[in-house]
Amino acid sequence: MKSAQPSRLIQEWPDDSREAAQLVLDAHGETDEATETQLTWHRRGPWKRIVASKASYPHDFPAPDTDAVESLLDYRPARSLPAATTSRPISWRSISCMRS
Repeated sequence: MKSAQPSRLIQEWPDDSREAAQLVLDAHGETDEATETQLTWHRRGPWKRIVASKASYPHDFPAPDTDAVESLLDYRPARSLPAATTSRPISWRSISCMRS
């Protein structure tokens, strides 16, 4: 689902979200999906999906910070685990952080 140019979409985003999205654009190039509130890249490097959002989420662990980018990957548990836990890939979220 292609949409408007991502660089134009993020111009109205809050500073922390816009800066984070621009870093991902610089690193991974053209998006696969773009809306007014979210940019998405599929299958870039080890990542199943990378999502930069207009909304950012503050947290205090391990230190006060704000997140606006999610990086997801597929993780298959070791075969030594019970079959119920290895029957399908697990989607693992790694959150990229921007300092406020």
